[in-house]
Amino acid sequence: MSSLQKQILSLFEDVDPALKEVVTEVLIVEQEFIHMKNPIGVMERIDSVLDRVAKDALAMEGNHEN
Repeated sequence: MSSLQKQILSLFEDVDPALKEVVTEVLIVEQEFIHMKNPIGVMERIDSVLDRVAKDALAMEGNHEN
């Protein structure tokens, strides 16, 4: 992980773990696509990250209600 990524993540140390996971994974996706002039598929990947993290958070929330 680059120094810049570590600095960005340090800004999110005290936030919800789900949000921190989204930020971490979006940084990874952006790093994969940064060299492309017109990246195809980046938004789908980010949408996938958001969907998965949201579903996981809702599942965890449901488990805590019992």
